Amino acid sequence: MTGPLLETRNLGRNFVGVFSKSNMAPMLIGASITGAGSFADASIERRFGADPQNAFATSGSKVGGASVMVPLVGAAFLAGRVSHNEPFRAATYDMAQALIVTGAYTMVFKETVHRTRPDGSNKLSFPSGHTSNAFALATVADGHFGPKVGIPAYAAAAAIGWCRVGKNVHHLSDVLAGATLGIIVGRTVVRQDGAPVRDRKQWQIVPSAPPSGAGVGAGINLTW
Repeated sequence: MTGPLLETRNLGRNFVGVFSKSNMAPMLIGASITGAGSFADASIERRFGADPQNAFATSGSKVGGASVMVPLVGAAFLAGRVSHNEPFRAATYDMAQALIVTGAYTMVFKETVHRTRPDGSNKLSFPSGHTSNAFALATVADGHFGPKVGIPAYAAAAAIGWCRVGKNVHHLSDVLAGATLGIIVGRTVVRQDGAPVRDRKQWQIVPSAPPSGAGVGAGINLTW
């Protein structure tokens, strides 16, 4: 997975793979939880979102932001390219892919939904980008290294999401939606990048046996 063409092809598969059948169940579950969470938005904000200067919320917001995530994942990706440790190499590759895909889909939703933030600063509240990025990376970590890394990573991702509520810049449902998006993208990237990369169009020569005798048939198999 070192050539630019191969990486671009994998990126395309990951963008499309988000809508695969295997993601329908977690997508529906996440949407249901997000919808249910929206009923608690106002009460949660009254109880926990009234102090945007909260030190914990501020630090958590910084950790989950693009100014930290992008350099961190970028450095890990570069380290992975020169590393001879294959699990680390594969994980950092998937983290970079997940961050790109998650960031793109997050912005699409933000620009489409135009939900106003609790503090009224802009209309880019839904979903939480900090949360979607954190959960995408946590899912990739869990996929490559198992629960011993995945559980702490998910706990950190949840803390980042909660900090966004405490900072009064996201509704609870924004965070739940971000978590759903991140998990779906993360599991997609781990699954897709672990599968063989095939040409979009594959020609196959297959044997056939019609009633008149043996023959040869040509078929085209379209794959991504």
